[in-house]
Amino acid sequence: NVRLYKKESNAVKLFLCFIIFFASSAFSQTAVEITAASDLDSLETWKDLENWRLKYAPKFYDGFYAEGVADFVERQLAENWQNFPLLISETSKSPELFNFVTSHLGEITTCSNTKIILNNTKNNCPLKLAVYCNKIYKNLKLNASSGCVPI
Repeated sequence: NVRLYKKESNAVKLFLCFIIFFASSAFSQTAVEITAASDLDSLETWKDLENWRLKYAPKFYDGFYAEGVADFVERQLAENWQNFPLLISETSKSPELFNFVTSHLGEITTCSNTKIILNNTKNNCPLKLAVYCNKIYKNLKLNASSGCVPI
């Protein structure tokens, strides 16, 4: 009886260890997801976006997070165009950032912001940044909702 009890006791302990391990892993994952979402919601600058990208790459690049990044990129290019040179400055340190930014433009960009961004890239682009403006312009024209892009 004592031997049987010890075997059952060890099996129960092992089972509880598995439960605790998986529960702590799930909790840890949820904590990381919450932190990633909170950090995403706190973005204010292109440098913040780059830091977020480096910290959470590439696990948090789709779904809810992709929409958050797209929203940030759209707002920056439509409402804070004066900061566009700062994006290019960050891009010179980390070339992947520009591709990351352009990959989040298009499908969910609002029509009004699509028109503003296209106008900014076409008419308000600093001459020395024309290559980048052209890339954004072409990417947005290609990926934006068809009713949003002027012919």
